[in-house]
Amino acid sequence: LREGADDFVRKPLDLDELELCINRALNRVRVARLPPPPPRDAASERRRAPRIRLRAQSPAELQLRDVSLIDLSLSGALVEHIEPIRPGEIYHLAIIIQERKVPVLARAMRVFASHRVTVAGGERQVVYRTGMEFVGVEKETADLIAEHIAGMTRQGLAAE
Repeated sequence: LREGADDFVRKPLDLDELELCINRALNRVRVARLPPPPPRDAASERRRAPRIRLRAQSPAELQLRDVSLIDLSLSGALVEHIEPIRPGEIYHLAIIIQERKVPVLARAMRVFASHRVTVAGGERQVVYRTGMEFVGVEKETADLIAEHIAGMTRQGLAAE
């Protein structure tokens, strides 16, 4: 890899892992051909609310399945999970705040394969990350999330 290779393939060959390697290499080529992005300023920032990246993964639930909360904002969250989900669909997301589950509806905006992990039996499994946009959040829930974000920032548990 130090000599300029993009990736390497382990034996025995895992076709899913090979496909991920090829897609990553093709995406790097596509991105390299793109013109540089324009400079960002506050007016062109597409995020509607600042987000915090959690220093430690925080448990959450997506459709009653365990997921990890990676970052959080007033308008959405980034979650990490093993089961694939469909972009555009609306899901039930439960965020753990002050030891209680806070339910919100969230639309899967962007889903991508993040990395692979080895599970019991030596099998390799894809881990996905999904950007979720909150849908129809009630004021009480939004206030609770805002206070949670502020508290995490004050305690140093989040990187802005």
